[in-house]
Amino acid sequence: MKGIIIIRALRDLFLYPSRFYEHLAENSPNVRLFFLTFGVPLMAAGAVGRMLRVVQQQALADAVPGTYQLVGGFLVSLCIFILSVYAGAMLIARMAKAFDGKQDADKSMLLCLTAFIPFLLAQMLAAIHPVMGFVTYAGLLHTVILIGKGAGPLLNVPVRKTTGFALTGSFILFGISAVLFRMLFSLFIFGA
Repeated sequence: MKGIIIIRALRDLFLYPSRFYEHLAENSPNVRLFFLTFGVPLMAAGAVGRMLRVVQQQALADAVPGTYQLVGGFLVSLCIFILSVYAGAMLIARMAKAFDGKQDADKSMLLCLTAFIPFLLAQMLAAIHPVMGFVTYAGLLHTVILIGKGAGPLLNVPVRKTTGFALTGSFILFGISAVLFRMLFSLFIFGA
């Protein structure tokens, strides 16, 4: 994807999410190409933000992380984000049927990937200063809203079940991310 297209897509996602998801449902892109050209760069930005936040926490504790910890932190964070979106999409696709929606793995991947973007960008903003940590909660909340906005157009979830779907889907997505982060990051980077 060209840079200007990514910027327009982000603008529409944040300012006009209903219209964005309706357009995405009608003109479904190639999921692999969309993931590689749209998702991975934003996940890399989120991984840099998460790595910098961990460095800040270590610096506040008077510990200086080594180069291998910085590179490892970035790579582990990137893998965690990729696995979270992929596993979350698989589980949310299966969950859609329970909410009278359509079980579609590709559209579920599009939903998870696009809804996860506010949280990824919030990682970068929160890395500016430790006081900015609240921004991650705003990103999390916006992700819940985007899952709700995209559930109808992409997975045909009825309006009356959208709230439950959004809450359950975001719990799955962030639950996977939190568990992976706790396990992998401490095991590979700052573990004993």
